[in-house]
Amino acid sequence: MMTMFFCFFTIILFAVLCIEISTEISLQKFDLDNNGVSTGDEITPDMEKAMIKVTDGTARTFAPFTGFIYSVILTLVLSCVTHLRIIFI
Repeated sequence: MMTMFFCFFTIILFAVLCIEISTEISLQKFDLDNNGVSTGDEITPDMEKAMIKVTDGTARTFAPFTGFIYSVILTLVLSCVTHLRIIFI
């Protein structure tokens, strides 16, 4: 049961990490001189949209907590379904 929990938790956190990397990459595309800072002509409406996606990351910030809760729920549901299936078979 703990293995199932850790698998769910790891999958959720890995998915959040992939989203985080994707948003950072989409923002870095607008950094024309590769100095890590957006200045002057680098700031476009599309760049501002990408910046909003990066800075509005409260879901990514709380991912460990919500991932924990969802992992517990998924583990309990899957365990109950598995045990019920064993009982009725």
